Amino acid sequence: MESTILAELKEKKTLDDKKLSMAIMSSTVILTIQYFFLVVLGLMDTSTGSILQTFSKVVVATIFLYTFPIVLKEHKMKLLITYFVSVFILLSHFLFFSNNRQYIEEILFPFFFMCLPVFVYAVSLKDWSVLKRVMRKASIIVFVCGFFLTLTIFTGIAKIDNYSMAFSYYMLLPSILFIDELLDRFSIKAIFISSVSVVSILAIGSRGALLCIAVFIILKLIDPTAPKRMSKVRGFFICAFISIAAFTLVNLQTILLFLYKWLMQFGLSSRSLKLLMSGDVYLSGRDDIYGKVLAVIRDNPILGVGITGDRALLNGTYSHNIFLEILVNYGVLIGSFVIIFLFTLIVGIFFVKDPMTYNLSIIWISIGFVSLFVSGSYLTDLSFWTFLGVMLSAYFFKGKRELSDDAVVMESE
Repeated sequence: MESTILAELKEKKTLDDKKLSMAIMSSTVILTIQYFFLVVLGLMDTSTGSILQTFSKVVVATIFLYTFPIVLKEHKMKLLITYFVSVFILLSHFLFFSNNRQYIEEILFPFFFMCLPVFVYAVSLKDWSVLKRVMRKASIIVFVCGFFLTLTIFTGIAKIDNYSMAFSYYMLLPSILFIDELLDRFSIKAIFISSVSVVSILAIGSRGALLCIAVFIILKLIDPTAPKRMSKVRGFFICAFISIAAFTLVNLQTILLFLYKWLMQFGLSSRSLKLLMSGDVYLSGRDDIYGKVLAVIRDNPILGVGITGDRALLNGTYSHNIFLEILVNYGVLIGSFVIIFLFTLIVGIFFVKDPMTYNLSIIWISIGFVSLFVSGSYLTDLSFWTFLGVMLSAYFFKGKRELSDDAVVMESE
């Protein structure tokens, strides 16, 4: 009788974690599907496209609402603390920084109804192996959409502008998930999906996503939780990967030129490849933004200019760098404390002993943190809040997390 009750409780926890994980990944999947139809059907900047975008938001919101009772019932304290602190900070900035009110109002919905729920969901997960499985399934859906979108662009059926930053960050998920799998064990499927995803990013995406992939590979190769005596297969792939990377660096210009000419045959002029071939560090106007933000930080070092203050100063544009955005929002003193706290979380993963904790942490560091060095805003980026939830869970709630039998199998493979 007791064993039956325990089995039912375990099954319920797994089901709750699955719902939470699906909610966390829902925005990435639905936004990728939305982007696919917008581009393929030529609905960008049209009234029909706006309706589709609104419908997508409604679907994501519905999934969030469906999952919300789990958190409300079992993680009420985390929810209350998160929203109390967030409301207090945003309200104080709304009152004391009057110039920012328009922009604070603009972020209210994504911040309170998207970012914070995702954060609480991530913190509340008990079995990370469930999240990992859901992430893998989500990455396959994203890859299928991205693969067919790339085919339609290559064949001229669909067209985009010079490049698509959104597309490249959508494709980060399958790129990183299947590079992760490839570095663990040989898989034709992993080779195909990771290679096609990276080529798609190179062809029509931005360089920021490539930086995220590079950081993930480095963190994966220096995994401190890997067994000291690694398997022959893993050792072979790591050596092969390092050899290929070295060869690529030595022959970088030749390889880039070959890829660029190959893409030109399909009428695609890859912006990322052109910038990489130039050899210059082109910041796409970010250097001007950085200069203005740094000047504001120097003039307002104590309190900063408040949340969304960079938008008020840059006519709606954000800082394009998480550290600068934090410093300009909160001032040097509080901003430095926040930055040190984030770095402490990240550095701490090199001292963990659990492979699943390390693996999931570096995936979300690469997707949700590294990307904010060059694009996006921490105030509205769902991946950042997932990263933050995962990292806090790794440190403060690890005693309440547990691994299912499937997780033990996953880690031992």
